Amino acid sequence: MFVFSAAVLIKSAGWFVKGAEDIGLRWGMPPFLIGATIVAAGTSLPELASSLAAVTRGETGLVMANVVGSNITNIFLILGVAAISAGGLRLGSDFSLLELTMLLLGNILLAAISWNGIVGTLAGLFLLGNFIVYIVFKFLRESRFLVGESMRDIRGRAKLAGDMGLPRLSTSRSVVLLSMGIVGLSLGAQYVIESILSLSRLLHIPGTLIAITALAIGTSLPELVVSVSAVLKKKEGIAVGNIIGSNIFNALFIVGLLAPFKDLRVDMLTRKVGLPFLILSAVLIIWPWFKGEITRRSGIVYLLIFLIFLTLLAGSLG
Repeated sequence: MFVFSAAVLIKSAGWFVKGAEDIGLRWGMPPFLIGATIVAAGTSLPELASSLAAVTRGETGLVMANVVGSNITNIFLILGVAAISAGGLRLGSDFSLLELTMLLLGNILLAAISWNGIVGTLAGLFLLGNFIVYIVFKFLRESRFLVGESMRDIRGRAKLAGDMGLPRLSTSRSVVLLSMGIVGLSLGAQYVIESILSLSRLLHIPGTLIAITALAIGTSLPELVVSVSAVLKKKEGIAVGNIIGSNIFNALFIVGLLAPFKDLRVDMLTRKVGLPFLILSAVLIIWPWFKGEITRRSGIVYLLIFLIFLTLLAGSLG
């Protein structure tokens, strides 16, 4: 049930993004705005859907374990694999100071707020406020080239971008894909949480251990697919930007959105093992930014750190 529901969750996210991005083009949304919102958030939809399902079941500890585990997996596993397979990732201008700042701020703020074991309403609103500020700054930065352009120009460029890079779908098919994505995300998320709770009882292990490992890796598969695909197409900036954007979305938006509705519990396993590695993942991305590249050697180090993370989690069972 866990494997099948996780697969449904991931596939449904793909349907949702495909339908939403085409509808966005039809409405005349600029391509950069589609990328900054629909596509950037799309790879984090599995984390969001499973977190919503966990909150509705009252299993708030799974939310924090999943978010922390996903952000650690994104940096150490996915960026590690991408850097090794590409022989190094050149960051270029796509990885700006704004993204670096928000990555550091998001992960470190989340760790600091979570240290006492509870993320409450005020903490959630603070995280969400930072996410809104980030989106506003990103929009202002990216929209500078739109000054003086008419909506006809914007729609014309959006159509051209769709013809070149985003296959256009019929309106009815876009709506069907969007609807299937929403339904699939809802059902997949509910059964993912149900299967985690069942596995926890059957194996006599904490559900948060499954969430911070198996669920985190599973819900990070969209990021892995997007990043590896971008690397194969020699678009390293997209690969890195996708991971950074996903981490920011997870730390600030998902936790910030859910905490005001219900206090999110942070269990001891997540605090003792997850949070230190979350901070480490943010800190270790600073040096590559100054160098302008994540080398293959750095990728190997990232993978080794991820293995240490898994080893420590496994050791907690003893």
